Amino acid sequence: MADENKKVILVDDDDTNNFISKRLLQIYDPKISVTEFIDPEAALASFRNGQQPNVKLVLLDINMPKINAWQFLESLGAMDHSDIIILTSSIDPKDRLKAKELDSVKGFWTKPLSLEMINGYFSNNYSFFL
Repeated sequence: MADENKKVILVDDDDTNNFISKRLLQIYDPKISVTEFIDPEAALASFRNGQQPNVKLVLLDINMPKINAWQFLESLGAMDHSDIIILTSSIDPKDRLKAKELDSVKGFWTKPLSLEMINGYFSNNYSFFL
């Protein structure tokens, strides 16, 4: 059984980005349990149905089909108590500002995910808004 403190959810419509992020997380620590969603609505349904208990971290892309990160977070509401970090290719300062204003968002990172980001997060020695 995976360490409950190391359960990570990836929500990104880009399969390649999910593959890279998942590999880096597993290189960092093979005990990290990673679940990936390319459909944000499926990820929401998974949370609503109680299929994602004890998630430590959600890495969430902003621009996705069907719903974006902001709509995802609004729908998720208080249902989740995970750390949510936006992992995006967006360089729009408005996105960064919006992320900072939301209590549910703990950070804003620019893709691609790196081992340095992962190490910083799990060692509690990192900047949320890189």
